[in-house]
Formats: sequence, structure tokens, C-alpha cells
Amino acid sequence: MTTDLAHHIEAIATFVLGNPNPTHSTRSQWRYGTNGSVAVEITGAKAGLWYDHEAKEGGGPWELLCRKLADEDIPDWLARNLGIHLERAAGGHIVAVYPYYDESGRLLFEVCRLAPKRFLQRRPSGEWGIRGVRRVLYRLPELIAAPKHALVYIPEGEKDCDRLAQWGLVATCNPMGAGKWRSEYAAFLRGRHCVVIADNDEAGHPHAVEVATSLAPVAASVRILYLQNLPEKGDISDWIAAGGSQSDLETLVEDTAPFGTRPPVDDDTEIDGVELINGATVTPIPIPWTWDGYLARGKLHLVAGAKGAGKTTIAVSLAATYTNGGGGVREVQQKAVRLMVMVCG
Repeated sequence: MTTDLAHHIEAIATFVLGNPNPTHSTRSQWRYGTNGSVAVEITGAKAGLWYDHEAKEGGGPWELLCRKLADEDIPDWLARNLGIHLERAAGGHIVAVYPYYDESGRLLFEVCRLAPKRFLQRRPSGEWGIRGVRRVLYRLPELIAAPKHALVYIPEGEKDCDRLAQWGLVATCNPMGAGKWRSEYAAFLRGRHCVVIADNDEAGHPHAVEVATSLAPVAASVRILYLQNLPEKGDISDWIAAGGSQSDLETLVEDTAPFGTRPPVDDDTEIDGVELINGATVTPIPIPWTWDGYLARGKLHLVAGAKGAGKTTIAVSLAATYTNGGGGVREVQQKAVRLMVMVCG
């Protein structure tokens, strides 16, 4: 559940932006600025969203309040002016709670978004941390109940899933965001038509490829949607706030080729049944890196060197560090460097 500030968007918009421009405003959308460059949705499916067409930024009520207040000051303002008292936890205020249920609807754990912005996980008992707790996809009961032919949208975060669900779409994601996809999640999407939506940042694109690669063997179809004109670190919620509609999204999906397919070749030439392909016409698939330029996820690697140079030591150490979760990429890099110095002098 999210603290629903959308119902208070009129008060929030007035506090942050003042009175709207009557010339450009309507009952459902308030406009600000001489030319109405800032749009705030007051009613309808997008209520609470806003977008500044000049600054190319937008978001929801919380982000709008951030234009005038610091993150840590917003809870006090909400309490004083709207009577909303946010729960405190671990040095912050809980802004949103995203519950994760199993197939039977039993609560497994919750992901809490805090302000200042960070995420924590807790058990149904309220205890922080979910070590040993089964991990599943977000909105799993809704996913299971959806018709098999329905498109399943897979953005990076829970907020985006909830936004798409407001349109009546089927949406899910893995807990903890980019880089935390697990191979067992693919079983929940067996036989489904999937659309993976990439966030516009350094982690978002490799994550989308990782998810699509995991789903390709089991899903009925997989597409990766790279939304255009997103700000840095932008996501589907930002795209919607900028004016994107459900019909726009569906059109983009229709125009997106299935994952892993190559574009059509102008000159289909065959020699003895072998089709010749111009390499310049093949769209490369981005590589998700564990260690940029050295360790690619899901790829075969070769460690070469003279006898006694330490190849086995390096390979086993890297594999053990990575598979045991020993610190991730940074520790993998540091351990490799230490070993190379040790072996090579």
C-alpha cells in the first residue's frame, strides 16, 4: 500500500505552485506558467501525476513536494497540513509499503520505501530483514489470475507495477530492483507474453536484458521496451507523467520486435540452402556485465596463462566469491587484482 497523496493533490499543488493559470487549466488538469508548461493531473486515472515540460521532469505528489521541501521535512508538513502521520522506521519515514504474497495470498514479506529515499524489507511480524524468506514476484496472485493471453508488463519497480495496474494491465517485478532477478522467477511466467520495460540508467538496460534472457526459454514471447525521451534514471512512471497513455504504450509494444530476433535482410541470398546475412544489419544484444569488460553474465569465459601462473586459483576464487554473494562486483575485482599481483609478482 502507498500513502495515497493523490487525494490531496489540489492542496499540495497549491502549496508548491500557487494558483493555476485559468487560461490553460481544466477541471481535471491544472496548468502553471505563462504558457501552461507545468501540468498537474487533478482527477482521473492519472490523478496526482505532474510534469514540467520545460524542465523535462515530473512524478507524483511526493516529488512535487520535493520541489519546495527537503525529503525529511515533508512528513512534518503532511502531519500539520493534511493530518497524515507517516510511520517512522530506521531513521526515516515509511512513504510506501509494497506487500509480496505467495500463490495462496499469504503475505511473505513487505518492501518499504523510506524518506530519505531508500528501501528496506520486513517480515509480516514487522521484523526487518528477510533472510531465509521465500522470494516471489510482486503482485503474484493477480499475475496467476490473469488470462494466459494477457500481456504481462515487467518494469523495474513496484511503483511502476502499481501505476500500470491502475490501467487494468497485468504487471509484476522482482523484489530489490535491478540486478536482483533470480532464475526461479521465470517459472511464474511460463507460457506468458512478456514485455520487459527498461529504466533509463546504467543498471536498467542490463537488468532488462537479464530478465528477458531468463524468460526467453519459457515464455510464449518476450519483448524489451526502451522508452524514448526519458530523463536520466527515468522509468515508465515518468513516461506516463509526461503524457504517455495506455494506447501509446500498446502501440509501442506492437512495434517492438521480439527479444533476440534480427531485423529483416534486404537481400535474401541463399547458397546451397545457407542464408547469407550482412553483419551490419544485425542488431547487437547488450551484454549484462558482472565486471565490466571481463565477466559477462551467462557467458563462457576462458582463463589462459602459462603453467603455474595461478589460473585455477584465480578462476575458483572468482567463482566462489561471486556465487557466495561475497560482496558482489567490487570484491570480485579486488580479489582478482590481489591474486594477479600475488601470482605475477
